[in-house]
Amino acid sequence: MGAMDQPDRIHLRDFVVSAEIGAFQSERGRAQRLRFAIEAELAEPVIGADDQVDRILSYDVLTDAIRDGLADRRYDLLETLGERIAAQILTHPRAASVAVTIEKLDRGPGALGVTLVRRQGRVAAAAEAYFGKPLAELTPAEAAVLAASIQRPSQLDPWTNRGEAEQRWNYVLDGMVATGYLSQADRDTAVYPQVVDPALNQAYVEATGANGMIKNQVVAELERIGITQEDLDTRGLRITTTIDVRNQNAAVDNVNRIFDGEDEKLRSAVVSIEPSNGAVRA
Repeated sequence: MGAMDQPDRIHLRDFVVSAEIGAFQSERGRAQRLRFAIEAELAEPVIGADDQVDRILSYDVLTDAIRDGLADRRYDLLETLGERIAAQILTHPRAASVAVTIEKLDRGPGALGVTLVRRQGRVAAAAEAYFGKPLAELTPAEAAVLAASIQRPSQLDPWTNRGEAEQRWNYVLDGMVATGYLSQADRDTAVYPQVVDPALNQAYVEATGANGMIKNQVVAELERIGITQEDLDTRGLRITTTIDVRNQNAAVDNVNRIFDGEDEKLRSAVVSIEPSNGAVRA
C-alpha cells in the first residue's frame, strides 16, 4: 500500500433496490427492499492517479457488483449475496479489501442485515490457480474470467463447463466496455484465455485414501442438510468434524502395520465411535 498510513477508501451508501430474497415462507413470491453499503479499501493512494479517471477504482464497480449479483438467481441468505458482491469487486486489482453491508428494510421495525469484510487473498489465490500469476499481472481478459467464474466456481469452471463460463465472460467484458474499463476495439479482439490445467494445480488435487473417504462423507452429510458444493466453494465456510487427528493417524498406522506383506487385494475398514455421544473419532 505504499506510504499510506491509513489506506484510501471509496464508499457507496444508502443504495436501495427491491429483490426477492429470504429463506422464510413469508419472503417467497414477493420483493422486499434491500439497502446496500459498500466500502472498498484501495490498493494504491488516489494521489497517484493524477486526476485520471481510468486510474482509480470507479463507483460503477460497486454498483455493477450489486446489479450482477442480483441478476441471475434468487438467494435465501444475505450472506451468500454479500460473498458474491465482494468477490466481484475484489477481482479489480485496485481494490485491496471490501466491506459489504446488506440490510432488509421490510422485515421488522428496524433494519436487519449482515456485514462481510473480505480481502484480496482469495481472489489472488484464484489468479494463481487459473493463470499461475499474481493478480496485478492479469490482462483484462483474464481478470474477466475471474469476475465471471468466481461467483459460481463449481458451475462456471472453464474446464468442466466452458460454454457457460465463456458466455458469462462475454457478459463481463461487455460490462467493462459500458463502464469505460475496456475499449470497444480491445473487446472486439478479446479471446477467452487459456487457464491452468487443474491437474497441475496443487489446490485442485483431491484428497485420497482415508482422508478422501472422510472428505466425501463430510460433503455428503453437508448436502443432506442443505449446504451445497457451491456454498463450500464461495462462502468461505469452515467445517469442523468430530475426527480426532491422533486417533485417525493411529488407526491408519495400525491398519498399514497389520496388512503389511498381505495380499494387495485384501481390503480393510476401521471406524472409531465415542459411545457417550456417537461422535466418529476415526
